[in-house]
Amino acid sequence: MDAKLKKMVGQMLMAGFPSTEVDEQAVRLLEDYDVGNYIYFSRNMKSAEQVARLSKDLSDRVYRRLGICPFISADQEGGAVSRITEGAALMPGAMAVAAATDGSSERSLARMQKLGENCGQILRSVGVNLNLAPDMDVNIEPANPVIGARSYGDDPEQVATKAIAMMHGLEAGGVLPVIKHFPGHGNVSSDSHLGMPVNETDRERLEKTEFAVFQKGIQAGAKAVMTAHVRYTQVDPDHPATLSKVILTDMLRGQFHFDGLVMTDCLEMDAIRAAYGSGEGAVRAIEAGVDLLTVSHTYEALSEVAEAIYQALDSGRLSEERIQLSYDRIMKQKTEMGLLEPQVIDETTSEKTAMAADKLMLCREIAADSMTLLSGSAKLDLEHPDFLVIAPDSRASTGAEDMKGVSFADRAAARFGCLAAKIPLDGDSTAAGMMLQSAVKMGFKKVILGLFNARLREGQVKVLRELEDMPGVHLTVALLGAPYDCRLVQRADGIVCAYEYTALSVEALLDALSAGEFPGVCPVKTE
Repeated sequence: MDAKLKKMVGQMLMAGFPSTEVDEQAVRLLEDYDVGNYIYFSRNMKSAEQVARLSKDLSDRVYRRLGICPFISADQEGGAVSRITEGAALMPGAMAVAAATDGSSERSLARMQKLGENCGQILRSVGVNLNLAPDMDVNIEPANPVIGARSYGDDPEQVATKAIAMMHGLEAGGVLPVIKHFPGHGNVSSDSHLGMPVNETDRERLEKTEFAVFQKGIQAGAKAVMTAHVRYTQVDPDHPATLSKVILTDMLRGQFHFDGLVMTDCLEMDAIRAAYGSGEGAVRAIEAGVDLLTVSHTYEALSEVAEAIYQALDSGRLSEERIQLSYDRIMKQKTEMGLLEPQVIDETTSEKTAMAADKLMLCREIAADSMTLLSGSAKLDLEHPDFLVIAPDSRASTGAEDMKGVSFADRAAARFGCLAAKIPLDGDSTAAGMMLQSAVKMGFKKVILGLFNARLREGQVKVLRELEDMPGVHLTVALLGAPYDCRLVQRADGIVCAYEYTALSVEALLDALSAGEFPGVCPVKTE
């Protein structure tokens, strides 16, 4: 492989590695394939100071070899999809942010933009220069297992307005935002990490809903787009969007006039890997119009991708001119971001930036304002904490999430002195049911039940049904994930929604239950 061409291909690659330091895998990726860009997950990020140190080392190594600094990316959407959570302000996620706003008022959008700017400043202070956010998916399908509360809602106009405010904020904070997942991942009922989601909506309807949001984002100045591993049968029945020339070239470049970077979601996800292989998927993605290929986890998968591209170039399937086109787009963005020069990343000031008081305060204010009363009433009698709190612990439930464990039940018990018990996230709820019956016999007639995306978890629903069937029990249901779980509830004295299950949202929920104040407005239809 010609050295110049290999370097251009390397700029089209974005790879992950498993360590908090520049480890053997990261070094091999650079030395073997001239990989020019990297992606972080929580496995790489333990504190602001550590991430800044990692980014400085990584950026310096890449610059010394290639003469170009890398894009260093992360999925810092907020909420459950947050990669850096220690030593940095934890942002609320999209649906919580939407619930905390009063429509599209100037004040609300300014606050959202400031939240995005804060996020950008935090990321840039630790050396991350590309944020795989905001999510512009319109979550039309309540059973969607992978988007849900990552979306700003189910109204295309509101989703576009809020996502654009966040996009502009991130830019002001110094990072390159990536709108995703083009042309929409919100109207499917399966997870592309596990298989191929299919959207069968007709083209006319898509143009008015999901496509319209991305078109507005592009018109507002989006410079980078991430593709969806979703097949749209009424647009291109044969290929998922990531591999579809109809969608990425004819529609995105032609109809929408987008001239920025097009990047893939991870090519190790089963929607691509299982159906095509990561290598063949990468070649097809380039043929479709992709510029930047993401391989998030293993050296072997990145090697497969790179070798497949080399072979396609050797055989003439891919041309050097096609690689040059993507290379030029990447270089344009890197030039604008100052990545053709060594980066100044100061680990001694990173935590001060990431934990600045104004950033923490804004996140807490928005989290508090997002707490939503969906029905009934909900205020705890703290003078008589004779209530039982039951909930599962938080846990990542999709390949997109990277969550630290949080216990709503434990935090409620520590704060209020009430009785707390845990139920399985999913699976057998027999033990939980026996515990519940014993507690009621002991005289606990007030119960707060926390549900975490229970529409996908049968065990939680069984506990809910047992509580609903118990006469004389005052039941408050707290939704710790997307608000669609309220459709499961047949009897409750109050239903409240926190939209996500993080330390930030749990503290805001406990505050709201204490005060009986729920200022949020649900941004999706729940009936």
